[in-house]
Amino acid sequence: MFIGKKVIFFVTFMVVLSSCLGPENNPEVVLRDFIQKQFTGKLTRQDVLKRTTGELFVEYSKMTDETFKNLFLQKKLAKKKVKINFKKCSDLRCSITFSISYDVYEDKKIKNMVETKKIASLLKDNKNTWKIEKIVNLKTYFENSPIKIK
Repeated sequence: MFIGKKVIFFVTFMVVLSSCLGPENNPEVVLRDFIQKQFTGKLTRQDVLKRTTGELFVEYSKMTDETFKNLFLQKKLAKKKVKINFKKCSDLRCSITFSISYDVYEDKKIKNMVETKKIASLLKDNKNTWKIEKIVNLKTYFENSPIKIK
């Protein structure tokens, strides 16, 4: 009976603790959320600036509206998979190596299949939230759709 109460207390404590910690307290969740919203086209300039810091913040804040629209509001891309390959974090800094696979569409047909490997650097700000400081491309693999010869 005593062990059952301990288990119930522990489970309740963990649920309460996890509900208090928002996604901005986990660097991997912050990065995945940023990527997901980028592919759905639901990122506004304000969202992007709220999630970034450092040189990435400066780059996105100086971006013209047309460049921003081309980068973040594309309807031609369909994300297939995001895979975290490696993560090294300290209390204030986190480096995450990840891969993204996506399809590029043209006229509602797949034009290219792309897989890209990147490293993201995230920093914890003074409000204890993780923000993306820098994203560097390591390598990109393109697979073109077959060419039809008439």
